Amino acid sequence: MDSAYTIDPKTRSEVDGWVDVPFAPSQLREAGELRFAPPFHPLLPFARHMAVLKGVELHTANHVTGQLQFVRMKTGVSRSMPSILDILGSTRDGQPLSSVTLGMLTSEDFTSEWFGSSTLPEGMLGGGVARAFEELESATSIDLDAMAAVLTEQAEGLRTTGALHLQRQRAFQARRMEDVAQLYRRLKSIPPMPHDDWAPAPNIPEGVLAFRRAIWLLENDVSGGVLIRLRRTPDWDSHTYNAHAQATLNADLAGLLARFLGELGNRRNAHGPLLEQTVLVVGSEIGRFPRLNSDFGKDHFPEAPFLLAGAGINSGGGRGAVFGETGRSMEAISCSPSTGKPVNGGGPFQLDDLGATLLDLAAIDPRKHGYSGRVLKFLEAA
Repeated sequence: MDSAYTIDPKTRSEVDGWVDVPFAPSQLREAGELRFAPPFHPLLPFARHMAVLKGVELHTANHVTGQLQFVRMKTGVSRSMPSILDILGSTRDGQPLSSVTLGMLTSEDFTSEWFGSSTLPEGMLGGGVARAFEELESATSIDLDAMAAVLTEQAEGLRTTGALHLQRQRAFQARRMEDVAQLYRRLKSIPPMPHDDWAPAPNIPEGVLAFRRAIWLLENDVSGGVLIRLRRTPDWDSHTYNAHAQATLNADLAGLLARFLGELGNRRNAHGPLLEQTVLVVGSEIGRFPRLNSDFGKDHFPEAPFLLAGAGINSGGGRGAVFGETGRSMEAISCSPSTGKPVNGGGPFQLDDLGATLLDLAAIDPRKHGYSGRVLKFLEAA
């Protein structure tokens, strides 16, 4: 995503002359400390729940590395590492699954706890459309019982057989089978996803189904967390004609996010209203360079802002809060790890800081999971 079209728009007087400034000051809207570009105006009614962290350094301008890092919210990662949702889901309270992944997926989105539905274009990862939950909703109670029984039996076999040096791997596989068996049993007692009338998002059509499914998963206490992955190419990766791509895509995204936040506020599960127990994190695996190239596009940039909302997020007393800062060249600048405001010597914020903070927010020690970033307490509500 382009920060100039979303959550870090600048005026001409605030940046160097070569920086792209697509909107006049009169087109920007503010709520508390937040400033939204026109495509993100639909989010203004929800500013009281939000905080923005600007200038997060990602240490890559490569899509593959960026996506591997994004799902883990840390740098220096490998494919074998769990996602941050896998870690957060390890302390879940009765949900069958630790995490679910939805949307337009690539191989970089898969982690050890992966379960979900994708709308993959033909030819990617085997091709075709894989919609696990849609298939499961057509299963009868007898089908679900039978599948759960088979998985439970297979899990027991894994736990009791095999060479000693494979026991740990087999125990993990058995637990995953038991999780899915529990999911099948849970599906017998919960309603199918309703056909709610969501406004269409013609530029990101996979987003409507993904956000509707996420609400259903949370409302019915099926998963500890959800990753929604919107497509990377061709449109979001706007190396050509940046203005059209970013304006239309971000307007659709903002509409989906606004409806999603509204649903979180209106729905509840056994633990209470969804908005009071859900943290929403919106971001991109890499940023967009602030200068237009010769094709009127924008190339890659190794930093990006993040939008956070919901439970436990410091929204500035319900006004909307901004932490971190970017300079006249849209570069991340030094900020205090205590206050989140510009200061000499604090250094820019890192993706590792955000990951450590999200784990701390869930009362999980980041260091035990290899997160060496700083916990940004200013992002957490008092």
